[in-house]
Amino acid sequence: MYTLYGGLFMPNFELFGYGKNRTEYLIENIKAEIAKSDTVSSILDSIIFTIHMTVVKDAKGIYAPFIRLASTPKDELVELIKILQKLNVDVEVMILDEFIPAKSLLNEELDRQ
Repeated sequence: MYTLYGGLFMPNFELFGYGKNRTEYLIENIKAEIAKSDTVSSILDSIIFTIHMTVVKDAKGIYAPFIRLASTPKDELVELIKILQKLNVDVEVMILDEFIPAKSLLNEELDRQ
């Protein structure tokens, strides 16, 4: 599953419902925790942050911000979840089948047609 497109592992941290200051705080702390981790520090330059400046509430109207971690399945994913748990945030994990970069073997094949 990973060999066709180079085995890319590019986890995306999507932040929902946090204010500007809290979002900046979380991003800096996620990066800091990844940087000091023996397990996942090598992927620091590959992570993506997507910021959704939204209001998230539960059915009772209580604010319920969370972070969605979207990624292809890799052993490193477990460590990233542990890092988010240290930051005391709600986490949703979305496993992707694969990530296909814009310039991929598939696109090169389509370009030739």
